Amino acid sequence: MNILDKKIMYGNLHITYKKTLQKALQKKFQSLQLIEILENFTNEDSSKNKVESNNESKEELGDVNDRSNEKVF
Repeated sequence: MNILDKKIMYGNLHITYKKTLQKALQKKFQSLQLIEILENFTNEDSSKNKVESNNESKEELGDVNDRSNEKVF
């Protein structure tokens, strides 16, 4: 194998390495974006559930208070 063949082989390997690294980094970036989106969705869903739960608790307390007021009268 002469020097020209080695340079060509090195060039091909270098290009393949760069392409592979770029794809891996893109996939990692896309995975991180997906994880962030899912975390945001989960956090929003959790906070909505807390608000709904608090509203339901207040309504239940209101119902209990109404019942207790009915008993007094």
